[in-house]
Amino acid sequence: MKLLFSLPIVCLTFSLIQPALAVVDDESLGNVSIISERCDAEADRNAQLDCYKSQLEFLASQGSVQSEELFLADKQSTRQSRRCYRGICIGDTVFYRESKQSIFKSEVVDLTELNKFAIKIFEDTGSLRSLKYDLGIGELSIAKGCLAGLCVGDESIQMRTVDGKQTNYYVKIVGINFTSNELAVEYRQEDGFTAMYGDGWDYDKFALTSGCVKHVCVGQEYLNKERSNVRVKVVGLRMDNKFLIEYLEGDFTKNKAWGFWNAEDFLPLQN
Repeated sequence: MKLLFSLPIVCLTFSLIQPALAVVDDESLGNVSIISERCDAEADRNAQLDCYKSQLEFLASQGSVQSEELFLADKQSTRQSRRCYRGICIGDTVFYRESKQSIFKSEVVDLTELNKFAIKIFEDTGSLRSLKYDLGIGELSIAKGCLAGLCVGDESIQMRTVDGKQTNYYVKIVGINFTSNELAVEYRQEDGFTAMYGDGWDYDKFALTSGCVKHVCVGQEYLNKERSNVRVKVVGLRMDNKFLIEYLEGDFTKNKAWGFWNAEDFLPLQN
């Protein structure tokens, strides 16, 4: 039996008609990140996939991983020669909701003849978390493209209303689900972006952090004539061409990114 890499030999018994499976040493048992590193070293994509499949099947037989973690489609499926389906291709970065509160950065590694995807899911640290297969396109947000003027990579303000109170978050658009027309985001804190992700947000819940309407532009300071000409800074532009502002003086300064204001509500600063 040909081993994929140098390891202590593990003795297994196979029938004559059963194909040989690559196995892993004790250090690798339950450690999918080691499997990922070794299989990714294979030069050919099909060899990489065969490596993953054989090693994970062995681990599953030892009880080290759950059978649902085997990331290839069932044995009756055959691989497609084409690499993309509806804009999502093998090798693309996607975002996958593993549970209600858990959104993970992932990589597409295979596509079956039934247009189902297999992905590698990564921890926030970049290490491999798990492997999933048989996923429909509606379960993935692709890390490229634009939707209604919002593009992957754009920094934006996400607007929420909770118990009648407006709350806003600074985010970066990281993925788009073109099946549901919803966005995946990465949240920003004071010290930068956090690798904390969320998805399932409608595009009309976002405001751009650049752009102009008439004489008013994001990033500039004005007087808000609807608030006794207090000085404000325009920080966001919604999809309906209304602005979000931060108050720079008066009793409103504790409120961040409030809206929603028309261009006609602002006057230029007085010299």
